[in-house]
Amino acid sequence: MQKTKTYKSLGVAALLLPAAATIHHASAAVLIQTQNFSFVPNGSQTLTFAKFDSSLGTLQSVIVTVGYTKSGGSLSVDNDSENSGNIDLSHSISGNLTVASGGVSLLNSEFSTIGLNLNAVNTSTSIIGPTSGDPIDEFNATGDVDFVRFDPSPITVTDSGTINSIFQNSYISNPESNIFSLIFEALQSTGATGLGGLQQSFVVSDVEGYVTVTYNYDEVTSVVPEPSSTLALGALLGFGLMTRVRRR
Repeated sequence: MQKTKTYKSLGVAALLLPAAATIHHASAAVLIQTQNFSFVPNGSQTLTFAKFDSSLGTLQSVIVTVGYTKSGGSLSVDNDSENSGNIDLSHSISGNLTVASGGVSLLNSEFSTIGLNLNAVNTSTSIIGPTSGDPIDEFNATGDVDFVRFDPSPITVTDSGTINSIFQNSYISNPESNIFSLIFEALQSTGATGLGGLQQSFVVSDVEGYVTVTYNYDEVTSVVPEPSSTLALGALLGFGLMTRVRRR
């Protein structure tokens, strides 16, 4: 009689599953604040900004940008002398950005102050004739050869810089201070030179501009991998079904 014995061996499938771990990574991010101003010189305006919230990430740099446009205004000149000739005219604004409060600094990487002596200057040269007989030592808009009017065109000036790393931490919020204020001031000046006896009258320009504070920082985010991704890291061992038949 022939007997058949069957031996079956079932391998054990083993999956090595690593424990799920939280992955942290940083990505570059930007936060921008802009405040606008508008006034007639001589004047100033205070602008308030929020300091950087360190819960957002790690501050890498601070950039301050200021710009303004000088528009309108005029300069009129009356010649009360008997002489005629060329005269040089100027109609200008001197702008300055300074810190009002909050303990921040406007010094850039080269230790120069951002927004200091930001000047918008219009100039012109004109020919003016001798007095037309109007009263001397006072301004008269005669409209004759002894009168010149200068209407300057709009002009825009800007300045920008990265805050020196030494002072960067002053822009980070703390329990004592979470805001800071800057002041932009503009002063008007005019001039007419080249002859004696010149009388002047001017109309001031309008000033419109902005200050922008930009925070560049590393934003830290956390990611927990999905279970399916951890399975891909497992090792499959001893999987299989083996059958052996032995005959006698």
